[in-house]
Amino acid sequence: VTPGREGLLAPPGQPDALARAVEYLLNRPRLRRQMGQAGQHTARRYSWDSVAENVLAVYHRVAKTAQPAQTGLPAPANLEQRALPAPQRALRRLTHDV
Repeated sequence: VTPGREGLLAPPGQPDALARAVEYLLNRPRLRRQMGQAGQHTARRYSWDSVAENVLAVYHRVAKTAQPAQTGLPAPANLEQRALPAPQRALRRLTHDV
């Protein structure tokens, strides 16, 4: 939550501050709507689909630029193809279990 954008924050253990924040929003319906819309927009950025797409994009970038470890062993063939199936299976499990 960005204070003043998607909501208001009150310090933990300070019920008076929480009450003031609630009262402030009760008296400002337009601000409540704006904060609610901003909160929904932010929440969409962190949906499972959005996060999974971002994680897979990182995996793709890493797989394309990955260099073999300096072990003295030969690099595996088709590194990108070998690096991607496991994350894709994990993504399928995540999205199908929800």
